[in-house]
Amino acid sequence: MKLEVLEASHPGGSHENPLKIATGMELAVSELQMPAGSFRFRLRSGVVVGVTGPAELQFFNPMHLRVIRGKVTADVGEKGKGFIVDTAQTRVVDLGTRFGVDVAESGHTDVVVFQGEVELYDAGTNGGAKGTSSVSRLVEGQAVRVNVAKEVSRISSVSSGPEGDDEWSTNGVSDSSSIITAVHDNLHNPQSNFYYRILRGGMREDARAFIAKRHEWNGLNENGLPDWLVGADLVQTFPAGDRKTSLQITVTTAMPTELYVIVDSRVPPPAWLAEEFEDTGVRIGLENAPLPDSGIPIKSGPGNGNLAPFAVWKRSLPEAGDHVLGPPPLGPEDRPHWMYGIAARKL
Repeated sequence: MKLEVLEASHPGGSHENPLKIATGMELAVSELQMPAGSFRFRLRSGVVVGVTGPAELQFFNPMHLRVIRGKVTADVGEKGKGFIVDTAQTRVVDLGTRFGVDVAESGHTDVVVFQGEVELYDAGTNGGAKGTSSVSRLVEGQAVRVNVAKEVSRISSVSSGPEGDDEWSTNGVSDSSSIITAVHDNLHNPQSNFYYRILRGGMREDARAFIAKRHEWNGLNENGLPDWLVGADLVQTFPAGDRKTSLQITVTTAMPTELYVIVDSRVPPPAWLAEEFEDTGVRIGLENAPLPDSGIPIKSGPGNGNLAPFAVWKRSLPEAGDHVLGPPPLGPEDRPHWMYGIAARKL
């Protein structure tokens, strides 16, 4: 099987049989072992795969590989629709998307969807073939763990750097500079499977506000976001459905933190926020993005687009640990309103 190396940060191979990998090389392999490092390659199918070591992979054809251990991120696109990633616990069949698979040393498999959809099938089956039925389907913003007993459970948070998806982690701290290390809630709907995405240093102009939605944070005018907010860790949240009024979100921090909650200023703040946080007086904009199939582009930069005013509330947390947030504000007729955003800086 031939791979075109797009980017490499480690020579690859095993300790006993090192494999020299360099950008621009074309490799002919059936198996790949990486004790450390990372690299990205393109298959003949057009699928681009990023690998993070330690990892061990087997290749069957340009549309099918197996992860024995390690983490891969596949950018499939329409031409690669139907791409298969097997592990000992499950089979992942792509439906034209970007997704990640991580096989841990303990044996469980994590599956994260960044864009599009995938289907999960029982391991060792001909899942994806005509007439077969999937165990579950995951869409953008959802993630699950399949344990060694092949039981499926929701992953509550995924962390990564602000650029790209290849650095993602489902195991809490992804970097020593991470301020927010994990987020979880009290939602127990087995059909939900949505995760909170923690972007290390991700608060900036045009930052995506919600998981699986196109709304973005921007300055309300040409002055942009306040300097003290730019570069903060950002949590992309998601609507909690019918449980909004009883929602509790627990944010875990690794150090003393200035925690921010960014809430729609057009409605009264929830009681828990007014009691525990301080309104900074700063207002930023949430761009009310057009529907994905409308063909209308999102406007970039501060002061552009259809911006709703959101208030930035803060709370100083002198100790690391778990911090519980309540439900979003209520709108007209006491109906659940826009979900809030979460950000944090080192205190």
